[in-house]
Amino acid sequence: MSEPELVDLNYSLNARPSEAPSIGLLALAEDATIEADLHFFLSDMQPDIYSARIPCDASIDERSLAAMGDRLDASLAQLVPSTPVDVLAYGCTSGAMVLGHDKVRQAVQRRRPGVDVTNPLLAARRWMDSCGIKRIAVLLPYVQPLADQVGQALVADSERELAVLGSFHCALDPQVARISPRSVVHGVKNMLTGVDVDGVFIACTALRLQGGIEELSNSLSLPVSGSNHALSLH
Repeated sequence: MSEPELVDLNYSLNARPSEAPSIGLLALAEDATIEADLHFFLSDMQPDIYSARIPCDASIDERSLAAMGDRLDASLAQLVPSTPVDVLAYGCTSGAMVLGHDKVRQAVQRRRPGVDVTNPLLAARRWMDSCGIKRIAVLLPYVQPLADQVGQALVADSERELAVLGSFHCALDPQVARISPRSVVHGVKNMLTGVDVDGVFIACTALRLQGGIEELSNSLSLPVSGSNHALSLH
């Protein structure tokens, strides 16, 4: 059998792989939720989401979160290095509190000069500002003292009051990702019994929020957001 002739073809190059908005995402190695949630909340925009994973311990505590600071550069180096992104999101609420936005932003700027940077903690504060929230209810998965630290970080440097804080007391990231959305909905409703608030925030990118945000907002007649939802808005 004779070999087929190889035909030389011409091609042109686009400025980037896709015309869709592009999001760079630094996700935790154990987070099995954030990409699906971002695609859900950004379905109207249909962005390209390029992920890189940050190695992290399964246990959620201040020590393991702080250790991610030394791993940011190596993870950023693996994030489609030759492809531009419009914005870069660091996908960890408690990690953003421990590391601080400036440290994450500086790490990103070294690899991606001029690219805007966001994180769930910053996005949550912007969401509360936009909704005019003064008394916030916060549900999160963490054990103490991290639970209280994240709750306080959400209202720091503002006139907002942390009216109630509810936690699942879950110490392991892989388990947080398996907490059912129904548990989140029921947890929010239970912690609001007898409490006067004007907004609800669900902290942690590993908590799956698809459908729960809209259900809670409608049933409670309150603004409701969560880490992945606020991140999408920001």
